Amino acid sequence: MDVLEALHFAGETAAVMSFARRCVADISMEDTYGVGALVGFLTRQGMTDFRATLIERAVEAADLDHVQSVTRLLEALVEADDGDAVARLLRRDPVGCVDLRRASADHNQRLLDVLRKVGCPQAEELARRARAVGCLPGEEYLPHGLNPDGTRAAPWTWAELVAQDEC
Repeated sequence: MDVLEALHFAGETAAVMSFARRCVADISMEDTYGVGALVGFLTRQGMTDFRATLIERAVEAADLDHVQSVTRLLEALVEADDGDAVARLLRRDPVGCVDLRRASADHNQRLLDVLRKVGCPQAEELARRARAVGCLPGEEYLPHGLNPDGTRAAPWTWAELVAQDEC
């Protein structure tokens, strides 16, 4: 990505096109973060044909093990305004694939935020799993706390708790 950015800023349009073509063809789908960064670059540069080719490869074969990488790829697909690609990637169940313990609570929160933004039905499952292993920031479920199953507790007041105890 740095080379593409440098070529772009140097005004080397032909070199950018040539190198971007090679990157799209040769980038490993194990480098999901790099794929997301490349999709973002192609979007910003208006290289829609190259982007479409890369997105096609990514939604079918990108590695979905790393929280930060999946987040970057999803953000790039959102930036590209490609809802179909987002839906196809979500059908591969990235929520079930990511290793929550290999990322910080903030990175898990960022993935959760992007999953909610794209309307992923498994977003709350990710939140529950992350909370259960202590891998989400705690502020999200304050002030009412969590139910024993890890879901957010309904709002309550101290007066309600006292009244329940009187029965």
